[in-house]
Amino acid sequence: MKTPLIICIVDDDEIYQFTSTYNIKSVYAPKEILVFSDGEEAIHFLTRHLSSEETLPDVIFLDINMPIMDGWQFL
Repeated sequence: MKTPLIICIVDDDEIYQFTSTYNIKSVYAPKEILVFSDGEEAIHFLTRHLSSEETLPDVIFLDINMPIMDGWQFL
């Protein structure tokens, strides 16, 4: 049996966040879904949890066009 993944969604669109979360949960049972509204928020989370590998996401779905820090700056 596969280990459940931690999935991260970085997108400023609340409808996309909701539909992505819903679709992921309906197809796959993730360990956790992390949702961030911009790249800066996601970067802060990742840097705070660098020493705790079990809380870092396994997969990141990243929007390119966002305010504050866009997807290219995040990468």
